[in-house]
Amino acid sequence: MKTLYIAIISGSVIALSMLSFFIMIYSYNSSNQNISGPIGAMSPMEPLLANVVTEPELVTIDNSFQIYATVNNTNPWPITFYDGCTSPLTVSFDKNVQIQNEVGCNAISSEVINPGQVVRVHGPSSGVVWNATTVGITNATITFSYQNRGNNMNITTYKQIAIGPPVAPPSRFAEQLKLARTYLNPVDRAGGLRLDCHDPIGLQMKSIDESVDVKKAIDLAYTSQEFVSKVNQYGTVYYNSFFNDWITGDPCNTIWQDVEVVFTGYDKNGNSRNIQVTEDIDLTKVLNVTDYGSGYFK
Repeated sequence: MKTLYIAIISGSVIALSMLSFFIMIYSYNSSNQNISGPIGAMSPMEPLLANVVTEPELVTIDNSFQIYATVNNTNPWPITFYDGCTSPLTVSFDKNVQIQNEVGCNAISSEVINPGQVVRVHGPSSGVVWNATTVGITNATITFSYQNRGNNMNITTYKQIAIGPPVAPPSRFAEQLKLARTYLNPVDRAGGLRLDCHDPIGLQMKSIDESVDVKKAIDLAYTSQEFVSKVNQYGTVYYNSFFNDWITGDPCNTIWQDVEVVFTGYDKNGNSRNIQVTEDIDLTKVLNVTDYGSGYFK
């Protein structure tokens, strides 16, 4: 009788253990729908899509803008996404923004985000323009498309974007100078623009800096095959900054020479690289593309 009692208890323990095991399997499968491989394999995790901002920061009507975001790969394995002239971000707006399609480049590259790595992505794709049309709030739905172990996946976030009225126009020095310009070489419109020595030079330079259409300058860079080849070489590149080149001497010999647009990417060793695109002051053609190390590391 004593032996039978022990057998009953042992059988209950085994049954309880088996029940707990099957409950554990059911619970694991019901909470992770994208599981492949044997029991106990890790399921894919969504990367973190954060730090969504507009460029420019202040969006105003009758102007275009871009959206930037950071992607953090929280998986213990790499994920990939398509970049280059196409954007991994798909964005829709509920109101106050018009999406316009133009001619753009078609180069596409596949980029890798290693475990724990954070990269910066932006939209729209080349050939797509987002124009703010009405003052108010627009609700943006932002989707990042990527590949996780061969599976096409998406992650979506949302952002409210305030669209303001037109900013007060800066000094009209830049416009006036362009209307009455004096080029270094009348035959070559890329020669430069001499400032008017009868007006404050610093004020004219500030006005010219404010007059540059950065979105147009960025789009122009992507029309250069040399620049696109650099994009394909380094994969993901992002807009860094722009500045104007000046030739200065005495006030009557200050010349606006060209516009420099700087992009940043990383080589295969994780070294930061700057790709500097030189454009004419009317933003009609690319004059030169320079690639150099920026001194920073991933």
